[in-house]
Parts: sequence; structure tokens; C-alpha cells
Amino acid sequence: FENTTHHFDKVIAQPYFRQALQHLIDQQGYIRSRGVYNGAASPNYTTAGNGSPYPPAFGDRAPYPYDPAAAKNLLTGHGWKVEPGGTTSCRHPGTGAGQCGVGIPLGQTVDFTLASANTPAYVAARDTAFASEAKKLGLKVTLVSKSLNYLYTNYGNSFAPANKNKWAAQDYGPLYLAAGYPSSNTVFNTGGSFNLGGYRDAEADKLIDASTFGADSGALSAEVSRLGKDLPVLYFPTPHTLVVWKKSLSGPPSSFSSLLSFLYTPELWYFHN
Repeated sequence: FENTTHHFDKVIAQPYFRQALQHLIDQQGYIRSRGVYNGAASPNYTTAGNGSPYPPAFGDRAPYPYDPAAAKNLLTGHGWKVEPGGTTSCRHPGTGAGQCGVGIPLGQTVDFTLASANTPAYVAARDTAFASEAKKLGLKVTLVSKSLNYLYTNYGNSFAPANKNKWAAQDYGPLYLAAGYPSSNTVFNTGGSFNLGGYRDAEADKLIDASTFGADSGALSAEVSRLGKDLPVLYFPTPHTLVVWKKSLSGPPSSFSSLLSFLYTPELWYFHN
């Protein structure tokens, strides 16, 4: 949300624009595709993940399902002239109804980079599919392949603010929050250490604070609902994960089950013959 190249910060700050981009992500198609997940993934539309004990208010229904026509309607309804396969531009600048929004000038186009991790292979495959859908609506998404270590080191506004204009969006694969209690504290609250894009929303801050420090059992569901609707990120399917270990390594069964949620407790393990 801080990349100023081509006024991207102003464009991506508009909720309707983020909603339009989410409508371009064909989660079920990606899951079925042999070139992307080949069936080994689950649809996901929230920060809590599919089947969480802290479900959003909208349940298992995607708030912004794959629907390119809906994406086009959002853009045209907010002052953009959509040129399929060409260059879509803002024709009605301003902050009123049917206008593009704050800071978006007349003639503004959509042209941004998406830094894509070069491994695992499904990352580039899904990003290519997304960029292709965007192009059909006249939105230019330029893919840039980078190593995961490069992304971690250079593309995060919280730890590399000098590079904020070198990237607009990035996809390094799934972000796993704590499996047992997946609060977005540090990830999507203002100033969070892992808030890579600089997302800021007062309501999200309030809900994250309540889910982290409060006693209300429904606080996390409220947070998940807000972030599922406000789109601090675009949601892609969650890949299925297989974890294996050597037979001679033992420990409490629960400590191995938690590996599927990327919670490592090696202090509980031991080797035997």
C-alpha cells in the first residue's frame, strides 16, 4: 500500500479495486489445474483458513468469488473505462459516487509489478494465470521472478522501507499464521513487524487488539470477517502439505501432527535405534 509507482498506492487503497482483483482469482480452477495444484489444495478466503474453528461471519461462501464480469462492473461503476486486452484508464476522477477515488488522476492506468517466488512451481503458475485474467480487463501486471530469500530480504516495508517503490505486490507462497489461534497480530495491524505492504485500517487494528489481548471468544471471528472483506491481501488456495520424518525419530505424537501447521517442537524429540 506504499508503492507510489504509477500511483499504485492510491489505486490499491480503494476497496472496490482490491475486490475487483480478488474476483479475478479462479481458486477452483487453480486447484483443478494440473499446471498449478493438480487437486492438492483447498479454497481459502480468510486469514484463518478453510475449516477454522474461528469462522468468518460470511461462512464458507466466498465474499468475492471468481467473477470477471463482477470485476469489470466494479471498475466501470467507479469511473474507469475498461479496455479488454488494451489499457484501462480512469475517466471520472474524484471522490464522489461513480468516481475513481482519492488521488487517482484523469487518465490513470493500472500498471504494477508482482514479485513471484521462483519456488515452489505453483506460485509462478498461479501468478501467471492471475496476470492473464487482469490483462483481459486492461490491467497490466508484470511478473518478476525472485528467490524466496531475496523477497524476505528486500521486499518488506516494515524492514526494507527504502525499497517500497521497487515492488507493488509479491507472492512467496502461503503465509501460515498460528494454527491453534490464527490472529493476524504483527501481520496486518498498523506497524506490525510482518506487515510487509504497509496495510493500515483502524477497524482491523481494533479487532486484532481485541483478539490478541481480550477475553471475548468471538473476537477472532470478528477479526477474520473484517480481513476477509477488506482484503489486506489477495486470497489464493492453500496448498496441501506433506511432512515426513525418519522412523528412528520419536516423540509425542502431537508434536509431529503440529508439523502440518508448521509448528516445530524439536525439543520434545529424541532418536532411538
